Amino acid sequence: MLAIPARRRSVDAERYPGLTALEGRADALGAQRRVVLTHSPNLHAKQAAGLDQTIAKAVRALAETAAVLQRGKGRRDRVGVHSEIGRILRPRWLDRIVQTTLTATRQPSCG
Repeated sequence: MLAIPARRRSVDAERYPGLTALEGRADALGAQRRVVLTHSPNLHAKQAAGLDQTIAKAVRALAETAAVLQRGKGRRDRVGVHSEIGRILRPRWLDRIVQTTLTATRQPSCG
């Protein structure tokens, strides 16, 4: 959007400070549709803060899972550990952002 000249993407600056918008047409759902692309620095900042918080929560949960596995207290097999990792990374498609690698091959001992 920044590649488009400011005069083509401005809105009423007094009513909507910082907001930019661009109108166009696109094929959607089998027909030509009017589309409006907007960008708000305020909304962008809030979304980024929310994503940062979600990532931090997932990293803490992954660290706790890793600590349990290192202590040898985990009673899950490899499939169970992968399932737990998938559960932790499910929100907001974190599996596209956070990369994990399970390196241990030892199965938990019974008894």
